[in-house]
Amino acid sequence: MDITDILTLNEFLKLYIYNTINKKLDELNNINKVKTKKSLLDEYDEENGYVEEDKESPYKIMKDNINYFIKYGNVNCKTSLKDLYGMNLYDLLDYLRFNIIYENEHREDNNDIDY
Repeated sequence: MDITDILTLNEFLKLYIYNTINKKLDELNNINKVKTKKSLLDEYDEENGYVEEDKESPYKIMKDNINYFIKYGNVNCKTSLKDLYGMNLYDLLDYLRFNIIYENEHREDNNDIDY
């Protein structure tokens, strides 16, 4: 394997991660997104450089998200860690997305029932 093969493989992996996995992670992160209100001083702070930018690597953030989703699948979906780690990442994210949406729909249905 020469250097061009390694660089080509690296670019392919980056494209795969950004075009498929990131889209799925964004879908999962946006399901229960909480809207926050901005302060009157937020714009002023941004203009004057008072806002500290998050310098975490996107790969570290992605790794942390995937670890969170695996923990969620294990605890909330009652799926074994062996099954979760054995799943294709794309399928795992689809599985978790379905479960989160299902739980949200049924939680809302249960709230409408008068006891």
